[in-house]
Amino acid sequence: MFEKIEKEAERYSREAERFSFFLYRTAIKDLEKLKIKGIWLEAGSGPGILAVKLSKKLGVEIEGIDNSAEMVEIANERARKFNAKVRFRVADVHERIEGSYDVVYSTFSLHHWKNPEIALENLWNALKPNGYLYVLDVRRNFIIKHGLDFRNFVRFFDRIRSVSKEFELRKCFPFLVTVKARK
Repeated sequence: MFEKIEKEAERYSREAERFSFFLYRTAIKDLEKLKIKGIWLEAGSGPGILAVKLSKKLGVEIEGIDNSAEMVEIANERARKFNAKVRFRVADVHERIEGSYDVVYSTFSLHHWKNPEIALENLWNALKPNGYLYVLDVRRNFIIKHGLDFRNFVRFFDRIRSVSKEFELRKCFPFLVTVKARK
């Protein structure tokens, strides 16, 4: 069983790497515009592709969390290979997140979370004052069936919108949606 899980994690990592430019270009551009140094957290880091790219490009230190030990192992190997200031650990976004971060971000993970409201609250609580929460995910539509319906996506951010100093929700082409909120 564990061998099958490891093989799936490795396959996912290879496929994500193949499409990483397309998958992450919106997030990289958006996060670069923040011009924030310090310590960042990636929630749902998977194989660590984006965290390593951001750390190298922006010169930030990143901690990544994922609920898969296999993904965390692959991500830590990637960070070592590219000599990035990134470390990954197993953690669940539905539980309190240890640490305090200048930026907390997540890409293509929210639609997998069993309780997005609790997870987003935990990510929000892990932010330092004036820190930014950034979420990018896929919108469900006639082509993509595994994303979130846009109305549900928006609803998950109701509380954060009500307490944030700054809040921006954007539909991006082709089927993406982003949220940026400042604590």
